[in-house]
Amino acid sequence: MRKVAQARVKRTFLPLGIRNKNQMARFVAARFPELGRYLPPERKAWMSEDLRTAIFDAAAFALAFFLASKASNQHERTDIRYRSEIGEGSSNLIAQ
Repeated sequence: MRKVAQARVKRTFLPLGIRNKNQMARFVAARFPELGRYLPPERKAWMSEDLRTAIFDAAAFALAFFLASKASNQHERTDIRYRSEIGEGSSNLIAQ
């Protein structure tokens, strides 16, 4: 189990122009068509949040986690490659 701050999820998708839960749900549904049938209607200011929104919140958290870990892995690979080129670091780090 991993914790992902909601603010981090928002920051992850902000460059894509996703600014609210409705946009996030539509993005997730486009990425995972099997969830499309659960897509709630767009919420108006006087409406309470649809319970199905939790499905899309969970998927957004998972996407943010995997995008962050992918970026982290890219950084580690670059760092490891740099260390091996200059001859620093242990052989265990280079092997990873």
